[in-house]
Amino acid sequence: MVKSSKIMNTKNGRPEIASPSPLAKFNPKSAIHFLFIIVLGVVIYSNTYYVPFQWDEEKFIIRNPLIKDFSYFMEPSKALGHELSVILKNRYVGYLTFALNYKINGFNVLGYHIVNITIHLLNALLVYFLVILSFKTPFLRESDLSKSSKYVALFSSLLFISHPIQTEAVTYIFQRLASLTAFFYLLSVASYAKSRLSERNRTEYLFYIVSLASALLAMKTKENAFTLPIAIILYEFLFFKGTIKERRSTLIPFFLVLFVIPFTFFAMHKPIGEVIDQEVSKIGFQNISRLSYLFTQLRVMVTYLRLLIFPVNQNLDYDYPLYKSFFSPPVFLSFLLIFGILCLAFYLIDLSYRKKTEWRLVGFGILWFFLALSVESSMIPIPMLIDEYRVYLPSVGFFIAITTWGFHQIQTYKNRKIERVVIPAVIGIVLILSYATYMRNSLWNDKVTLWDDVVRKSPNKASGYINRALAYKEKDMYENAISDFKKALSLTPNHVLAHHNLGVLYLKLGKLDDATREVQTVLNLSPDLVEAHLLLGMILGKKNRYDEAIHEFLVAEKLSARGSDVHHADFHLEFANLYYRKGRFDDALKELQIALHLKPDFAEAHRNLAVVLIKKNRFNDALRELQTAIKLKPNFADARNDLGYVYTLQGKREDALLEFQHAVRLAPENLEFARNLQKAKDAIRPPRK
Repeated sequence: MVKSSKIMNTKNGRPEIASPSPLAKFNPKSAIHFLFIIVLGVVIYSNTYYVPFQWDEEKFIIRNPLIKDFSYFMEPSKALGHELSVILKNRYVGYLTFALNYKINGFNVLGYHIVNITIHLLNALLVYFLVILSFKTPFLRESDLSKSSKYVALFSSLLFISHPIQTEAVTYIFQRLASLTAFFYLLSVASYAKSRLSERNRTEYLFYIVSLASALLAMKTKENAFTLPIAIILYEFLFFKGTIKERRSTLIPFFLVLFVIPFTFFAMHKPIGEVIDQEVSKIGFQNISRLSYLFTQLRVMVTYLRLLIFPVNQNLDYDYPLYKSFFSPPVFLSFLLIFGILCLAFYLIDLSYRKKTEWRLVGFGILWFFLALSVESSMIPIPMLIDEYRVYLPSVGFFIAITTWGFHQIQTYKNRKIERVVIPAVIGIVLILSYATYMRNSLWNDKVTLWDDVVRKSPNKASGYINRALAYKEKDMYENAISDFKKALSLTPNHVLAHHNLGVLYLKLGKLDDATREVQTVLNLSPDLVEAHLLLGMILGKKNRYDEAIHEFLVAEKLSARGSDVHHADFHLEFANLYYRKGRFDDALKELQIALHLKPDFAEAHRNLAVVLIKKNRFNDALRELQTAIKLKPNFADARNDLGYVYTLQGKREDALLEFQHAVRLAPENLEFARNLQKAKDAIRPPRK
């Protein structure tokens, strides 16, 4: 391993030993900077602690059995056949953090958001450390800005933590994968720099091991960590000195880490495109050729730069045009701009050999930006053409480059005291960005509000209407939801998810013929879709065609066993209801037990289990299940009524009366509850003759 203490600068013909790392001595001013960064980050994201689960978090977190059982992480082979097993293998560390959150918090979003915000704060501090360490390297320690390095570090970190483009990677719980990958990425590069600057063997090797371990963890968090070893190699050659032979032993382990992600895909016997694009046809995304995706990404990268410079019209779901020709003016002009920026980066690096050495950090920041983007903005098609969370890691390079350039300008025009204007201006920019981030986060607190924003900005894209419809559906605003689903189908007629949810809503409204028409459309488009067979089974059950309904449920169960989808607790609840209606109480009991295994806090399943237990004269067991259901859902009128019935059977008339009264207060329009209440009153105080 090359030791930094042996890497010397030459001054007046004499060797000069590298100065120790700034982390070797605690600087009180740095502590104030850390406090400022942390407080600002906490304030900016203070309105996100109770942001609900959004969009695909229903599938990847809430309905994902893998994060509810640690045995999958201890023995990943258990997940074979599950549709999410591929992602579990490649993003093991990220999903492990969700499993830990679930173990501690269940589905209480507060714990998830605390973790996300903490990761963001740590990343901002790592940006600070990386800048400080960079100014202690052989090529920067004598630069004009070395004395101002803490201010370059501070403002780079403040811009990073306050910029509204980061909200998607922080506030959107599932995109923790992006921020966590950035954490390991930054930790690896900063630890490598610290290792190379260390004068003691023990410290050098400790930080080297931390750097290498962080690189491996990044690789198992998300695929865009693939560029990390390249970033380490680039950092070594730009900021340190030594022969190829001296560097070889240090860099070879990182070079080998490059093969972690390709080997993972190879071991899964699936092409990368298939893994990334598992459900394109199911959820309505367009299929994209590699060249079209590449041409479009040239334009997308310019959009990312525009958002970093001028963050307006942010959108969770962009309606972005697909470009199919390199010579399309937007694509070609974007290429020229990107090529020009890259040429500038190499020019600045070359200039740093001869003149202002801080230009090397500007050039490195530019290269970092494009390198970190290269995995998701290359030739591997991803259904979403543009996503703001993809800029999270690349933005580190942008902010370091722009801040270093800004302070260089201050240094250049110091005699004109330009710093009296520039530094307050930068502080003002940070405050404006902080306010914009806070306001952007406020949209996330309500799903309807968030998707209203998307529909307003992407009125010709079906997914915005679909997700707003799902938000309306959660609020029982069924007519609004139906209107949005129909609008989505007018834009994308064969959208399976829209047809399926229309069927669900029609079933809820008792429009069985309309529901049947929608589910048949779904099955024509996607015959093996588990949810469609479940829905058809529910519809047939409502039509009292129990044998046909059970057949559909058995088909769904068979498809689930094949791994085409996950078992749902709702499915087993409906299956149990059918068996109950058929008088097959033992089968109903088994299905309800499966439902509760999948979803222990499923109040409706506890209540229905109690109803079956009553039929089997197991009143004490039924009582326990009803009490559990009410604890989970205090305003559960049906459970209150059933509890009153059990108390009546047990001769507990006063207790029964209280429960019937509670049921009537919750559902005064229910005539059955009113009759039961009157009977309970009569049993205690018989009517006068």
